Amino acid sequence: MSKKQINILFQITKAKYLTGKGVGGGSAYGLRQKNRSLFKENPDDYMPYLLDILDAKSDATWESEPRPVGLDLFSYKGNPFQSTFTIHDPKKPGKFRKVINTKAVVGHVGADAEITSRKAIEASSAAHDKRLLFEALMKDALMKGGDAATPLVDLADKKVKRKEPTE
Repeated sequence: MSKKQINILFQITKAKYLTGKGVGGGSAYGLRQKNRSLFKENPDDYMPYLLDILDAKSDATWESEPRPVGLDLFSYKGNPFQSTFTIHDPKKPGKFRKVINTKAVVGHVGADAEITSRKAIEASSAAHDKRLLFEALMKDALMKGGDAATPLVDLADKKVKRKEPTE
């Protein structure tokens, strides 16, 4: 089975799994269990692929961004619905579940928007913190007669021995 074929198989399996889970959505663990079950039923389809690779691929599929367009997707007032919505797992605080769009309810759109907003705020905050760090480093570098090319180790709180590269 080619890499492309296995990617398609995982996407189809994820969609079927989430469809079967309905409004409550599914989990990465559940998708992994589904893939393991399929593997055990037809090991020749997966040939030399190990279960660890299957788990890793399930996780990557689970964590992938929802498809924004596709023949199976629909829209509301011109705004397309993505293929899946991320929601909070009511049984596991801090964990998330996904719901396929055909089983989603209005509240899932709100939950997904809230989670997306939090991620954006966290990313923005991290970017802001990094910018402030850069500004402080640049100020210190300039005060010491340096510039943007000043090595970070020269400004570090704890000095480290720097080895010069050898050719």
